[in-house]
Amino acid sequence: MNINSRLSTLCALGLSALAVGCDGGTAQDGSGTSVNLQHGGAMPNLNLPGYQYRPSGTGINNNAGSAGTTDLSVDYNLALRSATIKLRGDLPTLTEMRQMQAAVTANLSDGSAGDPQAVYAGFINALIADTPRFNNQMVVFWRNQLRMGGTISSPLADLVVSAANNRTVDLETAPTLMGRLTATGADMRTAFTQTTNNCPKFTPSTGAFIDGNCFTGAAVAGSNTATAMGNNVAEGSQAGILTNPGFLAQYYSNLGFRRQRIIEEVFACNRFPAEISPTPQIINSSLYSAPWPLKTITSNAAPPTYTTRRIIGGTVSNQDYVDFNVEQGCYNCHTTMNHRAPLFMAFDAVGFFDTAGRSMV
Repeated sequence: MNINSRLSTLCALGLSALAVGCDGGTAQDGSGTSVNLQHGGAMPNLNLPGYQYRPSGTGINNNAGSAGTTDLSVDYNLALRSATIKLRGDLPTLTEMRQMQAAVTANLSDGSAGDPQAVYAGFINALIADTPRFNNQMVVFWRNQLRMGGTISSPLADLVVSAANNRTVDLETAPTLMGRLTATGADMRTAFTQTTNNCPKFTPSTGAFIDGNCFTGAAVAGSNTATAMGNNVAEGSQAGILTNPGFLAQYYSNLGFRRQRIIEEVFACNRFPAEISPTPQIINSSLYSAPWPLKTITSNAAPPTYTTRRIIGGTVSNQDYVDFNVEQGCYNCHTTMNHRAPLFMAFDAVGFFDTAGRSMV
């Protein structure tokens, strides 16, 4: 896979521009001033000693005497330290630090071993090309982002709640899926649209990703208890991480709200309330700021009609319906969550889909 493609994916994830070698971006100097790091762009006069701006296109560099405390955004040794931790999982070696410092001291701009930008760019390319360790770091990154790893045991919703009916779900396939997309420079939108191969495995010793389908072909009540199971959504109908059984199991909750929250916070980088109207209104002394008409929210319409059915921990019927009319402020979050809930509510605690469309949360 093209290194530039993978680097573009990393930059799109919001990693620091200089710290991972992204071309451009902004950083803050010690006084809080925004510093333009776009190579060849206009550089503001920061009145900082010992720094040189090169309009020839090689960006900003610092000499050895001024490196360190005033403006860390142009400290190449600090950037190298950050990059190796993120992309390789350890600190730079003494040889790498001496090579970087020698280039900083020479402070050239000719692409040679004395050009700090060229030397730093070479380090970044080498870190990305180190497939076993780079791929491992991408999987670790997504484990942390998704707060997932290991396994979890939960009961299938259509079975009696008991230890005998628990099923084990693998919580590694979702981070591996996302790590694979990142490491290969794939279009990150496929995280939600990929129709097959959404439960891959990863071999840390070699950095190899192994194809894996989430679909098991087993009936809801028939899957095993000994090994990590998949789900019952047919290959070709999967939706990336959104139908990954581990992801659904990890964020199982009432009405699927935890599933919605993790998607909003991790992938949209936003929190609830997620949608704001340009013309909010006052309803019953509370501010209603959502863009959707109030009557489109299920809890404000007529109570839903459904037959009593068993859920984990009890039963639910029309009598359990709650109307939030007395708390209009709740709608500012529920206007988004209630519209999304049907996408997740039919998946139970181990990521199995109820084909009748019943609520499994």
